[in-house]
Amino acid sequence: METSRTAGYILCAAALATVIAMGFHPSDAHTPGTGAAVHSSMIFLLTLMGWGFLQFATVRGLSSGWISAGLIAYALSLFGHIEAGTINGFVVPALVNPAAPVGHDIFRFAWHANQAFAKLGMISGSAAYLLWSVDLWRPPAQRLLALAGTAVGIGVPLLLLSGAVRLDVHGALLLYGLQALSAVMVGVALIGGKIQGSGGAATAS
Repeated sequence: METSRTAGYILCAAALATVIAMGFHPSDAHTPGTGAAVHSSMIFLLTLMGWGFLQFATVRGLSSGWISAGLIAYALSLFGHIEAGTINGFVVPALVNPAAPVGHDIFRFAWHANQAFAKLGMISGSAAYLLWSVDLWRPPAQRLLALAGTAVGIGVPLLLLSGAVRLDVHGALLLYGLQALSAVMVGVALIGGKIQGSGGAATAS
C-alpha cells in the first residue's frame, strides 16, 4: 500500500522537523512573531505525525486494543500540545499591550496553564508510544521498535515527573527529540514494509 509508505516518509520528516522547530523556540514567550511561527509549526507537524500514526495503526490492526488505545492517547497528547502552543504562541503575546497592560497574575496563570497542557501532551504522547510498544512485542513482533517505544514511553514521563528535566526550551527540546527518534523508527519501518498486522499479513511494499 503506497499510503503506508507515504505515511512513513511523513512521520520521519515531521518528527525531525519538530526538533528543528524547537531549536527556534524563543526563550521569551512574549515574542509575538517568532513565537507564533514556532508554535503554529509545531501544531501542524504534530498533527501530521498523528496522520502518520493513524496509518501505522491501520496497518498493525485497529482491532488491537493496545493500538486503538494508543491512538486515543496520541489524540489527547495532540490536544495538550495544541492548547499549550496556543497559549504561548498567541494568547500571551496578545496580552503584551502597552496601551492596556495586564497584571502579572494573568501572565502567571497563562504560564501555569501552558505547563499543565504541555505536560499533558508529553505524558499522553509517551503513553501512546508505550501502548503501541506492548502490541509490537506480540507476533509478528517488531522488537527494536517495541524496545525504543517502551524506553520513550517510560523514560520521558520519569524525566519529567521526577524534575530531572523541566519543560523549558532546553528540556522540551530533549523530550521532543526522544519522542521524535521513536517516531522516525516507526516511519522507517513503514517505508520498508516491516510493519505487519496481528494476523501476519504483509504490509505496504
